[in-house]
Amino acid sequence: MSLRRRRLLKSASVVVTGAIAGCSVASNDAPDTTDDPRATGTTGAPDYGPLRFHADIVEQASPDAPASAAFRIENAGSTDVVTRPGSHGAAPFEYLEPLAGDPGEFLLLPTSTSRVQLRRGEPTRRDGCWRIIDADDGTAYRSRISTSVPTAVPAGASHTVRHEVYYRGPTDGCPTPGEYRTDVTVEYGRDDGDGSVELPTQRELTCLLRVDSEGEHSLSLS
Repeated sequence: MSLRRRRLLKSASVVVTGAIAGCSVASNDAPDTTDDPRATGTTGAPDYGPLRFHADIVEQASPDAPASAAFRIENAGSTDVVTRPGSHGAAPFEYLEPLAGDPGEFLLLPTSTSRVQLRRGEPTRRDGCWRIIDADDGTAYRSRISTSVPTAVPAGASHTVRHEVYYRGPTDGCPTPGEYRTDVTVEYGRDDGDGSVELPTQRELTCLLRVDSEGEHSLSLS
């Protein structure tokens, strides 16, 4: 971590008030925002001053497609906010570490960005579940751009990233009921004038994916 970044993390955070709900679907590489107040079905919404963080399974897996997850940053304040990942490249919630459990893990692949890509492994449906199969030349992995991409979330709007959900684990069946989790860090603050984050606040979140006895998925942030 650079000296400049350490100094920024020690700075004061932006504090604003207000409340509004919103949800939308990411499109291409541009920040996706909306002020539509009709969003429903989200779970796990930590509230940190101006921002609220949501995660949900919006579509269960079917024979035609894997499960679909949505991560949403909601700006409930009256001031525009700029966000970025706390420790990884790409934009907020575009790259997430594998959600680890016992046995195996889940990999999330964003559906509308070229900044995160599956570089090794094959998405496929096998034995009734969608999974990533390791490649002949090694373990499946995803690449991401090396720089952190600031993403603006205007006041009263939200930014949403959609993912496809794939299992990677033992090949003799689908994931057993259980919990799979990973940690996510998000920084946010005001725009310093060139699209970067000034005076950032850092938030540590836990992303939890649950698989029930029927194979249904649920997702939350806390």
